[in-house]
Amino acid sequence: MPSLVVLYKDKAGLDDIQKTLRFVNGWDFYYSDWTEQDGDELATLIHQEEIHYILCASEPDKSVEQLLNMIRAASFILGQIYYNSSARQAHLNRLSESGFSSIILGENRRQQLQDTLAELGRTYWRNIPEDFEGIRRPLLPPRAERILRYMESAPIRKITIEDLSRHIRISPSHLRKIFNDYFQMNFREFKQALLARYEIILLFEMHLKPGQIYEILDYKNLSAFSRSFKSRHGISWQNFNRSF
Repeated sequence: MPSLVVLYKDKAGLDDIQKTLRFVNGWDFYYSDWTEQDGDELATLIHQEEIHYILCASEPDKSVEQLLNMIRAASFILGQIYYNSSARQAHLNRLSESGFSSIILGENRRQQLQDTLAELGRTYWRNIPEDFEGIRRPLLPPRAERILRYMESAPIRKITIEDLSRHIRISPSHLRKIFNDYFQMNFREFKQALLARYEIILLFEMHLKPGQIYEILDYKNLSAFSRSFKSRHGISWQNFNRSF
């Protein structure tokens, strides 16, 4: 499940965006008043919760641009969305220069934003395909689907037996048993296959650098990522990249 932080600076802007987002399913939303939010605290939140999208709901000024620069430097951001009733041409130019990938304006902005988020959610890089490792996802029982949704949406560092068992409120030992029953492999094997999938997507579809990827996938350093990649794929990421 993707997540998004909304930056706003007045109640009118907050009310407008909340009326829109209440109809959007499959996302986690965080709200921040940029006139009160400490930049370091916001960057820490985005990093810890692995928030990959930012939405500005009011015209940004220089202080907001500085805040966005700080966030981009500290975290992996997939996209910035600007949402407002209107914008002056000067602001549009600054928005493009500041890296906003989507600019949503006008009377039809609510529907446009809902459509944009629906498409981003559908193509989110952490989605687990219906046929991943032969799981036949549409046929799985509700508890198995809850497990998959947790693994898609929780911060990578929290994809553990202990965290998952707390989430679905069963013991770790019982979780290990039903995990094997549901997916025909143990938890560690499934997680390793999932990380292998994410590595390929981040490296070769999203064209990120290994120096970015090891942090996203919660490795301690680049060397740890390189060792793990070679263990899973049987080849170093450098040689894999050449063959790809």
